[in-house]
Formats: sequence, C-alpha cells, structure tokens
Amino acid sequence: MNNISSNAVVGFPPNRRFLEPEKGILSAPQVVPIEKILSTFLTEVIADFRPDLIIVIERKSTAILRALKELPPEDRLDWPWRKVISSNEITKSNLELFKGKRLLIFDDMMRRGHHIKSLWEDLKTNGFMHMGEIKIAVFALHEKIEYNFNLDGENIPHYWFYRNLTQITYQSVRKQIVEMLQKAGSLLLDTEHIEVRLRLNCSFSKFLDVLRRRANAIVFNSSNSRSNVTVLYPDDNAHKLSEKLFPLGTECNNIVKKCRIIKRDEQEYSILPMCYPSILALSIDDGWPSDPNISKLLGNNINTHKARFYGVGMLAALDVLKWVLKDISVLDPSEYSLLLPTSVDEDTKNVGYSLDHLWVVFPELNLNELNGWIAKNAKSAISEGKKIKSKWKSSSKPIPLYSPSELWKSAIDLLQVIRHVIDQRIMSMDLYDNDGNYTKHPFGLRAQDIFDLGRSLKFTDVVISALFDILIDEAYIVTHVSEVDYNSEKRMVRSFEPDGEVISNLIRRYTR
Repeated sequence: MNNISSNAVVGFPPNRRFLEPEKGILSAPQVVPIEKILSTFLTEVIADFRPDLIIVIERKSTAILRALKELPPEDRLDWPWRKVISSNEITKSNLELFKGKRLLIFDDMMRRGHHIKSLWEDLKTNGFMHMGEIKIAVFALHEKIEYNFNLDGENIPHYWFYRNLTQITYQSVRKQIVEMLQKAGSLLLDTEHIEVRLRLNCSFSKFLDVLRRRANAIVFNSSNSRSNVTVLYPDDNAHKLSEKLFPLGTECNNIVKKCRIIKRDEQEYSILPMCYPSILALSIDDGWPSDPNISKLLGNNINTHKARFYGVGMLAALDVLKWVLKDISVLDPSEYSLLLPTSVDEDTKNVGYSLDHLWVVFPELNLNELNGWIAKNAKSAISEGKKIKSKWKSSSKPIPLYSPSELWKSAIDLLQVIRHVIDQRIMSMDLYDNDGNYTKHPFGLRAQDIFDLGRSLKFTDVVISALFDILIDEAYIVTHVSEVDYNSEKRMVRSFEPDGEVISNLIRRYTR
C-alpha cells in the first residue's frame, strides 16, 4: 500500500468518530486495506444519515459498491441494490417516489466538483430539493476543493474521509481504489454488462484455443497480475446479431462485438459479452419495443434515447454470449462448468452470484426474465457446440504474444492520440474559458474513431480492442452514451474520453 501523507483529514459530522479520531489521519505506512476503509466509511455514513436511497455518480461508484458488497462478511457493505440508482437515471423517475425520502449522493473522489455541481443542478431543476433531505458523501477530496465547497448556500460535501489531498496523495488514493476494483474482478467503469461465470478444469492454453475457433483473442494482465482475455468477433455470417429485435435504423455492421474474460480466482473466470450497436435518435414514440418478450425483459418505460441504447446493447450482448459459449462447449463437459446467475432476494446473503447491480442502470429490468434469457442462450449454445465438437481441430495458428510492457506502452500511445484529437476538437469549437478550462463537456470519440486512430499506429483490431480494455481497467478512459451527427443522421453511440482532469493533465504533460 502507498503511504498517505499527513494532510489526509478525516471528516464527519460533530460527535461522529472514525478510525483514528485523535490524529484525524491514517497512520503511515497504511495497514488498513482501502476496501475496508471504504466499506467502514459508507457504513458509518449510512448509520448516521439513514438514507432511503443512494445515488451513485458515474459507473466507478457503482463498481465500488459492487466490490464492497462482495467482501467477506465481516467487512461487507450491507445495502440492497434496489435502493441504489444512477445519477443518470434519477431525474427521469417519478418525482413522487422521492417525497419525504432521504437521498445520499455518493462519489468516490472530487477534484473540481463538476459531477456534483451538474447533478445538484439537475436535482434542483427537476424539483427534488423540496421533496426530502439530500446529503453528499465523497470519499476523497483534492486540495483544490476546499471544505465548505458551496452550492446554493449549503456546504458540500456533508461527509468525507480524506480532504485537502495534494496531487500526489490524490493520485495515490485513486490508484488504490483502481487496484481494489481490479482485484475484485470489476470492469471499473463498465457496470451495465451481463455476466456468466465459468469453472475451468482444462489448461488455459486449451481454453484460449477454443476461444479462437472463429474469433481473434489476446491475453493481458491487469496491474495486479490478473489474467484477462479480450475476444473480438468478425463481421461475418457466423456472427450476425438478432436485428429483428432492434429498433428501425439500428446499425449492426462495422461495430465492435467482443467478450471480456477475467480471471477471478485459480479456476474461475467471469465472461462478459459486450456489443453496442448505434441507434437512430428518433422520437421515443416510435413503438419500440414491439416484442412483448422485450417489454417483459426491459420494462415498458424505455422512454429515453439512452434507455433504448442500453436496451439494444443488452440484447446484442446476449447474442455475443451465445457465440462465446458455443465455442467453449467444444471442450469436453468434464473440462468446464458454467455458473449461471441467480436472482438473490434482498434478505439473502452471499448465495451464488447475481446481476442485481444492473438495476442501477436498468431500474425496470426483470432479473428473473434476464436470467431466463441467459439460461436459454447457454442451453442453445451448448447444444450447437456439441454438434461441431467432432469437427473441431486445435488451431495451428500461433498465438500472438505481447509483453505487458509492450501492451502498456501501446495503450499510453493510443491514449495520447485520443487526448490530442479531443483537445483539437475542443479548441476548434472555442470551448475554453480565460483560465484555460473548457466550459462545456465535450463528447468523446466513437469506437470507430478510436479504431481508426489505432490502425494509423499500425495496431491490429484485436490489439486495439485489448488496449481499450487496459485503459478502462486502469480507469484512464471513461465511457458515455452520446448523441452525434453522423451521415446527416442523429445517432446514439458509445463514446470514450480520458477520465477527468487528473488523467488528462498527466497525459498532456507526458505527451509534451
């Protein structure tokens, strides 16, 4: 663990004490794991404020909650997913649901406070300020955010653990949180994906061989030496999406269709299929979804472009899941076993694993229905895989090998180019103020744009896809859903940009 300097100040309301109240700082060297500190901090905040709902800022806060809820029982955060909602979703909800409620906003770190300011304005504009009580908890505050950060005459945040962190200590805390999430097998900023887990009883090389049956795959290690596989599927007849389920005008060609496979322990892996076709930003009254099974899965209130985009992404990911399980089922049944998700009752602790965290992004998601779709696709994939098992032969193609340092350097090279291109766009749009800060949050680059940049650096597509994953796992890139003008059409797409000013400033200095 990295040492924390003496300017790390513990903050709590009067008469609330936490860890080392006499000194108000963590001892150095730090001996308490960051996950235990985070869990205790949030547990204390919850006990003090007694919220009815936790609002999480961005995906990283959701990933942190998930990691804390999966800790051993003595350290586990005890809070149900049904009482967590994304900051992107709350203002679309029925205001009456929050009347007389206590709302706790949780963010892991704050440097300038842009996210908190934006959410605060949204809540005020939508009438939340007079519905109940709102408190804000931020784990770590940069020295540029002095305590008593003021919004509408109210001192923000109400709870903190670290404050007045220098740039170095702020980065140190950030790094510890990222490593905690990697250790938990989390995808950090990507918490809206379906997941299936696999117990592997054969060699890893054989497993990799079947993954490459009709796809490209690359292996890399996260910073804590956890094995990762990125599997990229081509645009061919074997990997067609179920377009009939999607809204009119959904773009299913020349898009990224991939699967992340992350090692959880010695023999267990998480399988996370991903695919985000772009959709037309049409009127929300266009009648989608028309299929009653989709309505049963996603709910009837898919009434925003972003909700539609995520809904299409989930349906597309179910197709990708079927492809990867079909390839895996070429193995002998004794060489692997699938662990499918179960819907865990809120009062049940540590029973298997569930996808309850998806409620944060999909408040109306029917988890039992989703589990049924996953089980159906798994059964179909295994059945199809058995039919081709006798025809499968081990690949004679050599597996391309890349050293961790080589992939890391390539990831930073790609990040530099991404930051440079976005900066050029910002300057061309004159979005900077007199102090050199941009006044409007710019959209990031589409996946297609970044693949084009990677190809210009002579990277293959599967390497580019792995570099994406490295940058996301290191929390260097954040994802958005953006409305863009493309070929005279307004479309909803997945976009990417460096994660905040800390990373952006670091990469700019590194580039110079």
